[in-house]
Order: sequence, then structure tokens, then C-alpha cells
Amino acid sequence: MCNAVPNRATAQPRNRANSGRKFPWKRYSGFALISRMRHFRPGRPLCTRDTFIIAQADQCRSIESFALRCAPPPHQFENSSHAGLKMRNVIGATLLFLAIASLEVAHCKSLSPCQIDGYVKYQGILGDARVPFAIEINDCLWIMSLTNGPTDYFQIGFDGKDVDYLDDLQNAVATKKAQGLKTGDNVATANVIRGQIPHFPFGAAHCSGPIWLTYASGCYFETLSGDYAEPAVSVSVPSASGMQTLFPGDSVLQRVYLSWENGALKVPTSVVYFVSTNPASGRAYPAPLEHGFTNCAFRVTATTNWHDLTVPLKAEIKVFGIYAVNGEPAGSRLMHTYAVMTERIEWIKARSDYRPVIPGLTAFADARFVGGGKPRFSYINARWLNDKEALAAMKFSTATGDIVTVNTSNVRKIIVFVLVVSTLIVLAAFFRIRKKYQ
Repeated sequence: MCNAVPNRATAQPRNRANSGRKFPWKRYSGFALISRMRHFRPGRPLCTRDTFIIAQADQCRSIESFALRCAPPPHQFENSSHAGLKMRNVIGATLLFLAIASLEVAHCKSLSPCQIDGYVKYQGILGDARVPFAIEINDCLWIMSLTNGPTDYFQIGFDGKDVDYLDDLQNAVATKKAQGLKTGDNVATANVIRGQIPHFPFGAAHCSGPIWLTYASGCYFETLSGDYAEPAVSVSVPSASGMQTLFPGDSVLQRVYLSWENGALKVPTSVVYFVSTNPASGRAYPAPLEHGFTNCAFRVTATTNWHDLTVPLKAEIKVFGIYAVNGEPAGSRLMHTYAVMTERIEWIKARSDYRPVIPGLTAFADARFVGGGKPRFSYINARWLNDKEALAAMKFSTATGDIVTVNTSNVRKIIVFVLVVSTLIVLAAFFRIRKKYQ
């Protein structure tokens, strides 16, 4: 993780050569220097005491630009009466430098935190489009922004547990109000799904899957336990109901074939998503698809070297779908093409939260618990809910059948209200039965 490093230390060691005290040679021995490695943390100076200085290159550059000055000035050795001290220090400092070098190289060998700007050129049945984007990556965490027409935008982020989607409608709402048109109370819409892959086929947000696959899919594929994965695209995906669009909460698995880049980015250079049998029947497709077909093919077509990192410069995703003749599958054809282009890369400061910023009252569609057999549910709120709060909103929503307006500053009121209503219903039923048998 390449965090921006702090300014280099400026404190200089005090000269104790003429102080009349014995020189503390143990402090500068090789073992003492190496033992201080346990206090090292990337992104902060190792030498915090006045006798140690390490100057790190800004913006996590190559190891050649690091300067290590953890040894005392040469005149302290000359005035010291300890034989062999100079050699001990040289060995210790050398070992320390090599250890730090290996740590810093590993530290710099991931693309984080950084921002990549570019655009997606889409061609297909949804209508040709050019969608600019910016994606911030910090190890496995990421957040991307995509333009949505001339005024508003999408933001999609992965916080380590859920993928959170926000469609900011502030400008569109303001324009409608200025025209005297009625609008809802919310100024944005949001979705929450559990997992890492952004399945949001809303407007230009269908381009988020190819962007994720190009720059931020490494952690997902590294933790994959088998040969099956969820598709990165949300459109033209074979399923039990035929060729479908994947909405938040939908899940389909396909056989994947991966090729990896040996460099530091740890994202695949090519991925093939293959469908061998008809998901609707569980049997093979009829000829000519009896051996299956490729649903999606991804490959990096050009790379660039940036600060010793290999970064995709161009990537292409082709999505194939089945066409039918007389109601029977007759072959596959190209349905969608995504060309992902990198225009700019820079190191940035890490965020504290990789969820999109809620601009105000927002209408949520929450599918985070769908995998656990629970339903999707809706609510209106002004911030993201944690799991406990979301469960309370889900219970209220399913009990009433309505969209819930949640006051998350006092979510306990929701639980109390549900309990009170349930108690009143039970008491009413009790007194009704009691009156009947009196």
C-alpha cells in the first residue's frame, strides 16, 4: 500500500563525543538497529529518536531515492574509544537499509492508494456511449465515479464488505423544481449489495463492471476458491430465466479461465467467462452450442509502466449472447463491447470511508441480505445503515409493506414501535377470544 510518506526527518543527533560520558555503542550495534525494525510502519518515519534519521522519498518512489542516515556523525566514531564500533555500525546500518528496502519495495508494489482517470467506450444494443470515470484504489477497497449525463453522476464503492451505489440527482431535482414540476423528497437513489462485484445496470452504471474488472478485481480473484465466479458484466448473462440483466442481489456463477500479470497490480490480463450448459435446463445447449459458448471475454491489450508498476492502459471486454431461431438457441453473437482506456494515474491520500457521500435524503433499495434468504427492502434515509440498522428497517418494511423513512439517529424507536404494534395486536386478539368465550 503506497501511502504518501511524511516529510523527511530534520532532527540531527546530538554530539556526545566530548560530554565526558561513554559512547552508547549498544544503541548503534547491528542487533540494536535491526531490533528497531519492529517499530517500523509504512508511511511513517522509522527513526523517531534524535539519534536516528531516515529520509524517505515523497510519493513512494523507487528505492534508489531513499536516503538512510541512521548512523551518528563520523567524528563520534573517531572520538570513541570502542574498537570495532565503526564496523558494527556500518554492518547494522547496511542490514537495516536492506531490510527497509525490501519492506518499502513491497510497500510500493501495490497500486494503492491511487486514482486512475479514463473513459469507457461502449458499443452495443444499449446505444453507443463514451463514459468518463475516475476510480480510487486502496488495496482491496475502491470507489469509482461515472458521469450520468451533463449534470449528475454515479458513485460506486466497495468498503470491504458491501458494494454501495449512489445516483446523485441533486441537479436534476433542482432543474425540475425551477421549471415548476413536482419531485420526490429524495435527492438521490442508492443500492446496497453484499460482495465485491458491481451489478448495477442503471444508465451508464453498467460500465462499472468492466472498470472494476480492469483495475480492482485482483482481491476477488485471489480469494476465489474454485473455477467459478460471478460475471463482471450485468447485461446479457445466461440464467435459468434465459438471457437476463443482473440487478442488485442477483447471482450467477460461470466457469472462468484466468491469465495473470506477473507485476504488482495483481489483476488478470485476460478472463474468459464460459457457459457449458443451459442454466434453464441444466443440460447441454443444442447444436451448434452443444459444447457451450463464451459469454464474456476480457483482455488487456496495452500496459504502461508507472513508478515500477505495470498498469493496464487499454482493455477490451466483449459480451456474447445467444440468438434463437424458431424459439431454439441457434448460436451466439456479439452483443456488447467495452473499451476501457486509462488517461491519468496519480498517488492520492487514502479515504477514511469508501462508500459514496450521501448528499441528502436518499431512497435506498437494499439487497445485502438476499444471499441469506432474506428479501430486498426499501427505505428513505440520509446516511448508510449498518447491518443492525438495516435489519431493523427490513423487519419494519416487510411488516408494513411500505417504504420506511428511517431516523438513524434513534433507530431504537423503530424497534420499540414494532414491538408496541406487535404487543397491541396480540392483546387485541387475546381480549377478542376472551370476550367470545365469556
